[in-house]
Parts: sequence; structure tokens; C-alpha cells
Amino acid sequence: MITDRISMTGVSKRFGGVEALSGVDFAVRPAEVHALLGENGAGKSTLIRILTGVHAPDSGRILLDDRPFRPRTPADALRLGIAAVHQELQLIPTLTVAENVMLGRMPRRWGLIDWRGVRERARRSLERLGLEVDVTLRLDACSAAVRQIVAVARALYDGGDENRAPLSPRVIVMDEPTSSLDRNEALRILDLVRRIRASGTSVIFISHSLDEVYAVADRMTVLREGRCVGVFEVGATPRVELVQHMLGRSLSQPGSPRRRRIADEGHPDPAGRIDAPTTGAATPLLACRNLSRRGAVESASFQLGQGEVLGFAGLLGSGRTETARLVFGVDRADGGELRFDGRLLRRRSPADSIRRGFAFCPEDRATEGVIGELSIRENIAFVVQRRLSRCGLMSRRRQLRIAEEMIRRLNIISRDPEQPVRELSGGNQQKVVLARWLAASPRLLILDEPTRGIDIGAKQAVEALVRELSAEGMSLIFISAELEEVQRTSDRILVFHDRRCVGEVRSEDADLPRLVRLIAGADPEIRAVASDDSAPNVKVEEPQRAAPPSVTALAVLPPDPEHTAGPATPRREVSDDRRGFARPPAWVIPLVALLGIAGLTLLLAPRFGRIEWRDGRLDGAAVQVVRQAAPVIMLAVGMALVIGLGGIDLSVGAVMAMAGMTGALVLSRGGSTAAAVCAGVAVGIGCGAWNGALVSIARVPPIIATLILLVAGRGLAQLPTEGLQLTVSAPGFERLASGHFLGLPLPFHFAMMLTLIVVVVTRCTVVGLYLEAAGAGRVAAHLCGLRIRTLEFLTYVASGLCAGFAGLLVTADARVADVSNCGLYLELDAILAVVIGGTRLSGGRLRLGGAVLGALLMQTLTTAMLMSRITPEHALIVKGAAALAVCLLTHRGRM
Repeated sequence: MITDRISMTGVSKRFGGVEALSGVDFAVRPAEVHALLGENGAGKSTLIRILTGVHAPDSGRILLDDRPFRPRTPADALRLGIAAVHQELQLIPTLTVAENVMLGRMPRRWGLIDWRGVRERARRSLERLGLEVDVTLRLDACSAAVRQIVAVARALYDGGDENRAPLSPRVIVMDEPTSSLDRNEALRILDLVRRIRASGTSVIFISHSLDEVYAVADRMTVLREGRCVGVFEVGATPRVELVQHMLGRSLSQPGSPRRRRIADEGHPDPAGRIDAPTTGAATPLLACRNLSRRGAVESASFQLGQGEVLGFAGLLGSGRTETARLVFGVDRADGGELRFDGRLLRRRSPADSIRRGFAFCPEDRATEGVIGELSIRENIAFVVQRRLSRCGLMSRRRQLRIAEEMIRRLNIISRDPEQPVRELSGGNQQKVVLARWLAASPRLLILDEPTRGIDIGAKQAVEALVRELSAEGMSLIFISAELEEVQRTSDRILVFHDRRCVGEVRSEDADLPRLVRLIAGADPEIRAVASDDSAPNVKVEEPQRAAPPSVTALAVLPPDPEHTAGPATPRREVSDDRRGFARPPAWVIPLVALLGIAGLTLLLAPRFGRIEWRDGRLDGAAVQVVRQAAPVIMLAVGMALVIGLGGIDLSVGAVMAMAGMTGALVLSRGGSTAAAVCAGVAVGIGCGAWNGALVSIARVPPIIATLILLVAGRGLAQLPTEGLQLTVSAPGFERLASGHFLGLPLPFHFAMMLTLIVVVVTRCTVVGLYLEAAGAGRVAAHLCGLRIRTLEFLTYVASGLCAGFAGLLVTADARVADVSNCGLYLELDAILAVVIGGTRLSGGRLRLGGAVLGALLMQTLTTAMLMSRITPEHALIVKGAAALAVCLLTHRGRM
């Protein structure tokens, strides 16, 4: 009797209310290649994470060589003999091949690294795996296949001695090792798998390519919906049978294809399916010819007519989703061409596609679909806003009207349109993604797994919606792992296998047995659609053209099953706060803290509250706080824009020094105050443009890009005066800091005016919504057509402008251009003010009012420490502690 190397019995795992694994049995024999198969959500990843110590099972037993095995960390699993090579290789591209193989276990001699031994051991490890390569090469100079083998060598190596590198792990997990490789490189990895098996190590092989599984595996375990479907011998299991087990379908089950009647009149048939009239072959709306991308799609050719639904069928990783992403422009194609309305599309990006009338509901709605921090209204409106706005302006009332109509039509259960999408159930989030694109009335809608995670009734309503949109003239690409769903919905079905489009059938001819054989690659009558240099001669039946569907024409979806049934009107729901209390607005806590600190200062130093009217102006310590806080407020406003987009600007203090010195130089050479202000602001804008170019074009990390100017900026500012201070003696320029209006200092008015302008731009135009969307969900925002690099550039320009003007105010107040001290450490105060105000460093919501309150709070703290006669070192400690307390209360661990 063969003793299993790994034995997992009755393993279960839940995440909240979701059961990821339910009583799974899984066993791997010694020196066996065991394939683990299943679609998305089947439980493969959870099972592997339990085996490698990432998760602990809720129940069940795991044995390794007949001994209890329960690793608490991945390091435990590796020490006990379970190694893993993940799809995203955990390698360091800037190190050499040898350093990557031996990292963390370098041989040493006399306490120093034995570099000769490192290279020799790495070379021998790779030779045992059949790879001869110069181990002194940097890893980023090697091919993808070499990097994959290096990752395997690293996982298999345990140190050994001077003369050998034993293949010590008892089990190695290889997760999609060929997903990014071409055919020749993939064959090399498959040969590597055979070598590992021959050495006595067991291999758990995860792949979506059935060809690869049948080439190297001995046995296969199929998971579906968190349960083990069965264990199958490769030599005794036909591919068609395997695919049936993976999809949960039997060839004896009848199909229910959507049948398009070929008739002169377009009436619905008795079954309720909408049949559009045909006009014979015509120029297709979309024509794809030999579209390819290395490691994703080898070849795809098809045509799509006006008002037609084209289904994509295939296993996960077969090329169905990858082709859709190429069509929409998410990924860049290596070859082939795409025509829309007969015109060749040379530039394909999401923004270009949306402008031409494309729309894309992605498979991963959590990352690529909804933007959780934004409200339902904002998620629905920010795509259509560009088209419906006037000069970038679109009223919130109009946004609400569109959102409320879509909520009603799609039956999105929520308390109101302003509810954050992250608080909705998965089904309702999917409806929000659909609503976003349907509100834009596209000509071509790509739906990738639109019914995943919703109940049967909602699935039927989505299918009805697809048919209705098709009847009204919209063309659709419908992708689903549910074959019967594709049959019911599509006019034609394109079948993908092993990254190629291998067959095309009409819906009425697409019986389930044939579809399964095509998907499995076992149909002898497969028509290789993409095998030649020309697109297939597909006759496209084009219905009578109609205007794009309007909002009022949408089908009504039933409520999500996670909520009780009821009317689709907005209703109140409980807060997401665990104690049942509503979370206060972000500005409340800094305001309360500001008032509290002001009150405490009054108790310790009563003169803080004395405000006098003197010479037509207000005077007193509190007024001075407002005046001195103005530069920090300006910096905080600009910093809020940058941080809201997920960046950082460490250079604002240096930009202040450069702008102040520039203004002083202009005045010293006889220039006017206006010229000095313009010159200083221009320097700020130029510095912002420099930072923006580094971040958005050169793709330098924001902290590095702005740190460069932080270091070099003050040196540049000292060059004109050789490091000497420059005195300012221009009454008009000095009045910028000392003047008053309506009794309040001019700097405060400047700061409030700048804040008001930014608030108007971010709240009343598309800019603010785009910026928040890109900061909260960069991938989803990109798929919605936002030009994120342009936004990055503009935010850094705005930050530079704010810093430039703040530098002029500080210089006018000091009446001297002091490069060494102007703006020193104010960048830190500005960042802290933004965080105190409620904006998270990870990006997302703009809290401009909170940033202003944060700046006032920081300046009040400084003044309070001075008036309370606390020593400078203690004042800094108290200031830091108070800021930390406010930050923790504002964010509650969500920074």
C-alpha cells in the first residue's frame, strides 16, 4: 500500500459568512505530479494557503508522511518540507541569478560571504534542473522561463555542502508556472516538472491549461465551489469528462440556446426570447483579426454585428477574459488589428475605447469595478459626467437624478445614493458597475462574468437585460463560466482553448456536448478560427439599427439575495460602526480638538483670548495664529490634492525657499510687487511641473521624485546670492503679509481664497471626482477611462503653485529671503495637517476643510506651547503626542 506524502482529510475553512472549503479531501503520493484543478472560487488558493501555512483550517486533519502537519507560518511549512513557487515570482530582479538562488543561505568563510561558493552552488543547483546559464547575470536580463527556473531552484535548495545542492523539499507547489510564457518556454518548464518528479519530490501542479496537465500530471483533483468533486487518473480520464466535472455539467443535460429567428419580421418567439430582424451580411461593428499578446492570447479573430450578442466560452485562463481586455485596451496587443465601424483602431486604451462607445464590466468587480470609498452616485456618474457636463461642470442634482433612476431600474438596495459602495453586498456592487456603463449608453458592452455572486432571479434578469439591450441595437460580448448561461444569451459563441480561439458556433447549433468537447480541445471538427492570416468569413446578421438604449428602457433587476425582498426605494440601513453609532464626519474630530486646545490655552494663558480692535484691525494672539497659519493652510491644500491621489510631496518647503528668493531678487532689481509675485508663483508652478513629470512620465516613486527637489532646491535657491540672505524693502510686497482686510490679516484671506477655489474646482467640476476615484481605486479608474498620469501631473503643479505663494508670504512677513529657514519643516506640518483632517495617506477622499482645520490646529498647538512657557523640547513632544491622538481618533486604524 502506497503511503501518501500529503494527506488532507475533511479540511474546511470559512471567511466570515463565506465557506471557502467544505470537508475537502486531498492526497499527494511520493514522487507524483498531482494537478489541482477548478474554476475561480473553487477553493484552490485557500487549500494551498492552508498547506503552506498562510491560513489555519477551521477543521480537518493534515498529515505529512503519516505525521500530523499544522504549520503556523509559511516559514514553518518550508522548514517541514513544503515549498511553493507562486505565480507572482518572489525574486529580486536587480540581483544576480546566483544571489537570487542563494539569498538568505549564503555560504560563509571567516565570517564573510564566500562569493565563489555562492556562484558554484547556484550553478550546480540550476544544472540539476537542466539549466545552464551565467549565474553572474542580473536576473532582469534573463528570460521569463529562466526566472521561473530560478524561482524553482531557490525553493528546492536547502544549503547542502560544498559539492552538492540536494533537492530537499518533500512537496513543491507550482502555481501557474507557465502563465506568462510562450509555448517553447512552457515546454521547458514542463520538462523541469518531470525532472523534479524524477528526483523524488512530489509536485502539486496548478494550471488552467489542460494540455499541460495531461502532459505531466499523474493524477488530478477537481474542486468546485469549495468541495472536492473527485480524484482522477490522467490516463483513464477523457478530457471531456474532466471538463464536465470542472463545470458541473453533464453531457446528458439538454442545452437551452438562444435562437435568433431568420425572418423578415422581428417578433419575440413564444419562449420570450427577443429576435431581431436580419438584413443579411453587413459590415460588422467590430472586427478583430489575429489579435495576440504574449503569454495571454496567441490568436483571436472574430466579428461582431450591430445588436448582436457574442458569447465567449472556455475555461479560466483559456484566453476569453484576456481577449476582452485586449479589445477594450486594458492590455496592449503584440499583434493583430481591431476595426470598429470599419475604422482601424491604432490607439487602444480604456479612455480611447470609452470615447468611441465601448464599455467594460470587468471580472474582478472588487478591484477593477467599483470604487469602494466613493458613493453610489459618484460610482455611477463619473463615467457619464464627462459627456454630460458643460465645460467640466455637472450639478450634483443631475448626478443624483441619474443615480436614483439607475438605483430604481436595477433595484439596487441601499439607504440612499450617497452610501459608500463598499458597504453594499456583492450583488448590489455588481449592479452599480452595470448601472455606471448603462448610464453612458455605449454601442459595445463587454460583460465579463456579470452574474457571478448573484442569485438565480438576478441572473435571469441580467440575461433579460442583455437581450433587451441587443434588441435595441447595442452590441454585446458576454463572458461566463456557465455554459448554459452563454447558450441562452448569445447569438454566436466563440470557444477558447489554451489561449487560442479554436471554434465558433451559432447558438442554435451550440448543444452542450459539442461546447464541452470544444472547450476540452477534443472535438475533431474544431474550426481553427485564428489559424490563417485572414479573419474568418463570418456572416453577421445585423438587426435594424436603433438608437442606443436609454435609461428608461432598462430591465428591472430583482433585489440582491443578501437583503430582504422589498421595494427598490432608498431605505435607511444601520451604520457600519460596530457599536451601532454613526461615524461622525471627518472634520468633527479636528474641530473639537482645535476648540479643546484653544480652551485649554485660555485656562493656562488667559491673554490668548484677548482680541482688540486697533487702527481698524483686529489684534491679539488668536489673530496672530490665523495669520501665521496661512502658509501652512496653503501647503495643506496643495498637499491634500497630492495625497488624495495617493502621492506625497516632500519638496514644498524647498519650493517655498526658491519662490521667496526669486521674488526678492525681482524686487532687488527694481521689479514691481506684481512682477515679484508672478515670478515666485511661476517658480512654484515650474517646480510642481518638474515633480509631476518625474512621477507621471518618468514613473519615479513620488517620495523619491520630491525628495530630489527637497535636497537640491535650497542649493539652487542659494546660487544667486552665494548663500547670503537678501533683504526685502518694498512696502507693497511687505503689505502682502502685514496688510488687513475687514479687520483680518491678508494672509488669512489669501489662504481662504485659495481654499475656496480648490473646493469649487474639486466639488463642482469633474476634476475632484476623477481625482478621488483615481486615489481610491486606481485600477478601476483606469478601466473607466481616467487619464491618471495627467491627473498626477496637474496635482503636483497645483501643489507647487500653493507652495510658491506660501513662500512669498513667508518672505514678505520676515522681510528677508532666508533660504536656510524659509519653509523649513513646514512640509511635515502640511502632511500632518492633511492626515489630521481626515485624508488617508493611501489616497481617496479629499478632506480640504479638515486640512484647513488641521493646519489651524498645528499652529494653535505651537502658539499654546509658547504662551504656556513650555521648553522647546517638551513643546515638540506635546505637539507630537496631541497630533497622534487626533490622527488615531480621526482614522481609527484606517490610515
